[in-house]
Amino acid sequence: MRLIFTTRQFQQLHHLDLAQRQQVIQRATMRLTPPERFALNILKLLVYVPAFALLVKLPEQPFNALWAGLILLCIPLVIRPMQWGMAEKYLQLPKQD
Repeated sequence: MRLIFTTRQFQQLHHLDLAQRQQVIQRATMRLTPPERFALNILKLLVYVPAFALLVKLPEQPFNALWAGLILLCIPLVIRPMQWGMAEKYLQLPKQD
């Protein structure tokens, strides 16, 4: 599995426009197996729980908002590329008419 940071990195989809690439990737993501989805959900929990735990302590330590924001940056920087990397094997190009 490789990390894919932009939709342009999908070799099979380079000829499609952005909206079409997003549709194909969304369909591929829906085809992930239950263990793959479970792994992604666990990774998301590992990001969300510490961020919200820091936000709970916000009244006591206002600096926690910065840390929570930095932790939430893991979603587009780590989780999404992993999700796209897992979904790459399920890509199906739209039929050309």
